[in-house]
Amino acid sequence: MPRATRFTGSLDSRVPVIARRIKERMTQLGLGEVGLAKRCRAIAPDLFGVELHVPRDRVSKILMNCKQHPGKNAAKVIAYRELQMLAAALDVSMEWLVGQHDSRDPVHWDVLADGRRVEHVLHLLAEYEERAGELLVWAEFLMCSLVMPEFMHAYHEARFSELSVLGLDEEKQQAVALFDRIGNARRKRLLGPSGDRGYRYRQLIFHSDLRKIAGGEEEYRGIAPGVRQSSLRHLARLVADLSMKIELTVVDDSRARGVRRALRDYQSLSVFGEEFSLWDYHTGTVAWSEHPRYVGAHRRMLAELEAHAMCRGGEETVELLRDLARTMGRSQDRIRIR
Repeated sequence: MPRATRFTGSLDSRVPVIARRIKERMTQLGLGEVGLAKRCRAIAPDLFGVELHVPRDRVSKILMNCKQHPGKNAAKVIAYRELQMLAAALDVSMEWLVGQHDSRDPVHWDVLADGRRVEHVLHLLAEYEERAGELLVWAEFLMCSLVMPEFMHAYHEARFSELSVLGLDEEKQQAVALFDRIGNARRKRLLGPSGDRGYRYRQLIFHSDLRKIAGGEEEYRGIAPGVRQSSLRHLARLVADLSMKIELTVVDDSRARGVRRALRDYQSLSVFGEEFSLWDYHTGTVAWSEHPRYVGAHRRMLAELEAHAMCRGGEETVELLRDLARTMGRSQDRIRIR
């Protein structure tokens, strides 16, 4: 029998959670027990440098824990190396596979230090969007899904410009490419046929942060006015098209000062129903939790932001975006006349 580790548990705790998540992911990927076992065997040499595997009958015993009454042949524990192989074979993180609902400590990932985290982040976002039926996110910038690719790339160049100042040009380009990859995948998922996704997408943003984009201030200074203007018009079209199920709520800065102070260390904060929250810091670290303590607190923060909205969704937001774009156009006309 495999040696128990801190990731294992009794039949009434961790193993059933792991088994259910393995089964769900197998269904998503169209994998059977034999297919999963083959993937584990193929991955083992890269993970451990030796031939290891999780045979089909072992997979079957683990999956017995999906049943209400697993039976005496069901796996009682899962070894650490088995978890590593299963997570890699299923393209998910071990942290998600084990489940964090009972842990008060959020999971922190340095995405820049481990390229595999890109797929892990994308999996978490897709998993909980569909499960919750909505994504509610605050960010101090417009989310990549909502802007044109040219705008997104230029923003990422500005975000990681400090690395070039430090002489780390290669590291900067790697960071930009990584975040572009996440953004492009997210945009493709959101803007595909709306019938293919079962969730609403809602972003909150402070009015002052929108004005920075229009005015080309701070990190937007190096982004061409035409690119910024096109993205604002593009977003206005998305919000105006109700079939897209995309909403933008613009928050009044003066009325939400307290919440803004609470968010000062974050770049973005996302909440998925009552089940999951994910946030990222200015350092580039991503954190997430399934624990009700975090999810509930984050949901209350975003609800307070919504209560201080100056306009939300619909015609008001569309008109604000179009007005910002028109203002940019008039400014450029004055510059050309001079």
